Amino acid sequence: MIYRYPSYCRSFKCIADKCTDSCCIGWEIDIDPQTLAKYKAMDGALGEKLRRCTDDSGFILTPDERCPFLDERGLCELILSIGEDSLCRICTEHPRYYEWFDGVKEGGIGLCCEAAAELILKNDHILCCDDIPEDDGAECDNELFELLCKAREDITAHIMRDELPAAMRYVLGYAEALQDNIDSGEYVLPDKAYDIIPEPADIKAMIDFLSKLEAADSRWIPYISDCALRASEKHVYSGDDIYLKRIAVYFVYRYFLKGVSDGEILSKVRLAVISTGIIGYLVSCSKTQEFCDILHAAKSYSKEIEYSSENLEALYDAFYDMDIFGASAAAGLFDLL
Repeated sequence: MIYRYPSYCRSFKCIADKCTDSCCIGWEIDIDPQTLAKYKAMDGALGEKLRRCTDDSGFILTPDERCPFLDERGLCELILSIGEDSLCRICTEHPRYYEWFDGVKEGGIGLCCEAAAELILKNDHILCCDDIPEDDGAECDNELFELLCKAREDITAHIMRDELPAAMRYVLGYAEALQDNIDSGEYVLPDKAYDIIPEPADIKAMIDFLSKLEAADSRWIPYISDCALRASEKHVYSGDDIYLKRIAVYFVYRYFLKGVSDGEILSKVRLAVISTGIIGYLVSCSKTQEFCDILHAAKSYSKEIEYSSENLEALYDAFYDMDIFGASAAAGLFDLL
């Protein structure tokens, strides 16, 4: 089996107590059955605390939503006491993600983690391939899979090569043309992208929609609401476009091939384009527009949207139900930057 992943994943390492937004605070932490059984069988004072601070679903968070094993320094008591091998599966893997296809496993690291986000923003997207033992491969339509792999290469190349507004228009038009081919049963790349004419994006309405979704972090709503209040002002994104391009490529890489399971690729491409545009707008509202502002906007958006299945599904639905998230409006987002 082939394992495919961005090269920057090799450099990922949790920064533990140096993290300003610990994944051990404010997140439900599930424990896999094998690790839970090991915890229940552990003896000594640590075993007693494990049984007291866990239930059948996971760790019982403290009143301030901290993992009970996160000490005052921001370090993991389990790692300090009995090593990294003691961690449950989700603590070992986060922020890594995986997708399985027939004979291919793809992986990456998620934008919600600030250490991972820094690697994603600062490095080009170069794929590595390793041979690994057979994993939990999933049967899929191999013809569609090969088509989407080639289409993803085309889309990624255009994002990195063209000016950002033109690249986003092309990607949206390419996705619509490809979707028509797939829907008609023709598994071929489009001869050309449809022409997408940008319309003024209603960024206030977009942010109002996001603010109505359930927030994981109490700081999120005030942050985006402040930006929405300033929607009528003229903002100029003064950052390096390469960061937004890499964010777009991240979303395309992570979600595009999910279309193999349902033949639906339009929503995945709009997710990439609209997410990139909104993140760019959030950065344009910041005072300094330094790298730390881009990192904060990308990480915060990912945490609230990507890592809530309910919020992600609501956004997918909105792409078809609400005109403010249509292709022309999505393209128009980049005229705000």
